Amino acid sequence: MMAKQFDVGVIGGGVIGCAVAYYLSRSGASVVLFEKNHICSGASSANQGGLAIQVFDLKTIPLALASSELYRRLSDELGYDVEYHENGSILVTRDAYQVPVLQRRYDELKRMGLDVDLWDDDQLRRFPGGDTEPFLSVIESHFDGQVNPFRATYAFAFAAKRQGVRILTHASVAQIKMVKRRIRSVVLEKGEEFVCGRVVCAAGPWSRQIGQMVGLDIPVEPQRGQIIVTEQVADSEYPYILDGDYLTTAYGIKPGGVDEAARKRHALGIGGSYAQDPAGNWTIGSSRDMAGFVRTSSPEVLKGMARRLLSFLPGMKDLNCIRFFAGFRPYCVKDGHPILGRAPDLSGFYIAAGHAGEGIALAPATGKLIAEEITLGKTSLPLEEFRYERFVASH
Repeated sequence: MMAKQFDVGVIGGGVIGCAVAYYLSRSGASVVLFEKNHICSGASSANQGGLAIQVFDLKTIPLALASSELYRRLSDELGYDVEYHENGSILVTRDAYQVPVLQRRYDELKRMGLDVDLWDDDQLRRFPGGDTEPFLSVIESHFDGQVNPFRATYAFAFAAKRQGVRILTHASVAQIKMVKRRIRSVVLEKGEEFVCGRVVCAAGPWSRQIGQMVGLDIPVEPQRGQIIVTEQVADSEYPYILDGDYLTTAYGIKPGGVDEAARKRHALGIGGSYAQDPAGNWTIGSSRDMAGFVRTSSPEVLKGMARRLLSFLPGMKDLNCIRFFAGFRPYCVKDGHPILGRAPDLSGFYIAAGHAGEGIALAPATGKLIAEEITLGKTSLPLEEFRYERFVASH
């Protein structure tokens, strides 16, 4: 049987892989995408769809801002509403140990020229109102936003397909053939072979297994995240609220003076992230632990998340929870940053993985930059901080 021929093969049908396929096809490349289950079946289906840029690692903020700029026009460009809303966020704390951390974060964001405010005493007293103790510190970001992760993933997939991308679902990759360290083809478990001189690994938490096929150790492993979904309620003035502990559990920023209760939360990876979608449902997150490919929820963690929520927003105590779920975040175990761009000493192999909980937020920029590198040989934003070579240089 004659092998099919394409310019590029993309492995992974989550938001990253679909974005890469879309931007490649828009550049004129012929593309085939391989997804071992169905589109949006992995990390892209198990998250809050938040673009919480104000809490991102400082290295990734430029990528996130580039993605936000693309998201603003993405619904019109793709012909499919991704439900992107730039409604801002507030990063809050009632813990004295986090006040200096928030002050440093505010200073860092202002130095980057970003549109954030540090609330004064009057603003702190006015929110959330009632007899609830006021927050000790709040950073309000005017550039953060939210997007529907399912719609964003499928919007990229549908647009890519219209542009000629061949999307294969239930298509597990068994082998990547090479000739003298040059990519030649992709072979599926069912025996089909696709000749493509370039391959993009966008396999999320399964990227390490794909890397092994070409003799490359891609240091990405599944990080479990758990989320609670509530019933629909009236719209909130602030639909996206982040706990200061999120900076600790997601990005390793260690505060001083931590009490025992906080240590227990941090050990469970709990850092509150509370987002209300356009339909009125709140998603209550989030948690992080390295549990391997275990997708079941932990009652201990869910209880801890609920307790943390009520310490911030006790008015939510009467809400009904309608769903609990867990998913895998593709986490780079070396340094927590995405791995982007061409692989060293391996012609035609590219990586777009390790986005952890930021895949939805960074997908448009990632897709565009990987497509630029493949089709133009250069990128509109520098990728040096995110290339695989950083692991080689560290030895």
